[in-house]
Amino acid sequence: MKRLIFTRRNDDIISYTFDNDTPVEINLYNEESNILGNIYVGVVDNIVKNIDAVFVRYDKVNPGYLSATDCRSPIFLNRKNTDKFCTGDLVLVQVQKEAMKLKKVSLTCNFEITGQYCVLMHGKKGVNVSSKIKDKEKREHLLELIKPFCEDEFAIIARTNATSAIDEDIINDVKECIRRYKSVIDTAMHAKSGTCVYESEPACMAAVKNINTAGLKEIVVDDKNLYDSICSYATANLKDIADKIRFYDDEYPLCKLYNLEKILQDALRKHVWLKSGGFLVIEPTEALTVIDVNTGKAIKGKKQPMETFHKINLEACDQIARQIRLRNLSGIIIVDFIDVDDDEMKDQMMSYLSRLLSKDPIKTTVIDITKLNLVEITRKKIKAPLHEVVGKKCE
Repeated sequence: MKRLIFTRRNDDIISYTFDNDTPVEINLYNEESNILGNIYVGVVDNIVKNIDAVFVRYDKVNPGYLSATDCRSPIFLNRKNTDKFCTGDLVLVQVQKEAMKLKKVSLTCNFEITGQYCVLMHGKKGVNVSSKIKDKEKREHLLELIKPFCEDEFAIIARTNATSAIDEDIINDVKECIRRYKSVIDTAMHAKSGTCVYESEPACMAAVKNINTAGLKEIVVDDKNLYDSICSYATANLKDIADKIRFYDDEYPLCKLYNLEKILQDALRKHVWLKSGGFLVIEPTEALTVIDVNTGKAIKGKKQPMETFHKINLEACDQIARQIRLRNLSGIIIVDFIDVDDDEMKDQMMSYLSRLLSKDPIKTTVIDITKLNLVEITRKKIKAPLHEVVGKKCE
């Protein structure tokens, strides 16, 4: 049972996603500066060949980083006879990742148009279904349903939300994505450099659209203007959840009712306690995030330490999977579990951790366990982690 809560914190909007009353995701939105997903007519400023990097000024001032090797079928808006990038070229680019610390905004030519039930991807071909949809018959049905709409210019992928949707809604969503895709290209052909030709919905609306509707109980909002905006957006685009949006109008603050401020502060703390008495130490650094699993008080009086260590490690797996998503940790994550000598226990732990992390909406992969018994995890970087976002607000 899922619940999505929106409230205001100072001048920003903050959302909390609960799954069975457990907080699993926190997002802080600054609506004025949100450019993630926007598509621009960019101009190539500089090309660094030795690292295959192209720096593109996506608006009138700011340059972003574009990997030339990852670009498939770039759409150039100036006349040319080659697909190679040249200084001064006008090219269609999408903001793929936000700027993080010293890193510039990350751009891509393989832009995406995201609907509620599907994603249209320029630069790829064919149809596909989200890997999170496991049912074979459902996968085959979705493939057959969207296949007639595919063209050579783009691919269409059915999202996880399509699992519980009716065929008519999925088809309408595919058609709308194609309409928006062609509108972007037509508009860009007559636009000047630095023009935003596709503006993604406000970030908080994307949170509403992207939540898996299966098991969604309610969306609670305590700000009247925001409530009206979300209702209007849902009525136009997400009719299946429009009746689940509730305005919280009570003297007792929503923040206190769900203990939201404590949840946020706990998600910023270095130490996370486990029910067994063990604890995690979470240390984000410039290059990677380190998570250390400690026995704490859990080992006192235990006569079978290996069994106890194994139980703590399995309990830590649950909390690690939750904390990675809750804090929006990304990039390289190294976990130092408690050492156990039993290979079967290690295999069980790795399998359990992989299963938990596969449920994360953002692609998260368990790479391997090293000879030093350190577990390597990678998670796709899209937005800055929670501690950075909150830290900037405090500054």
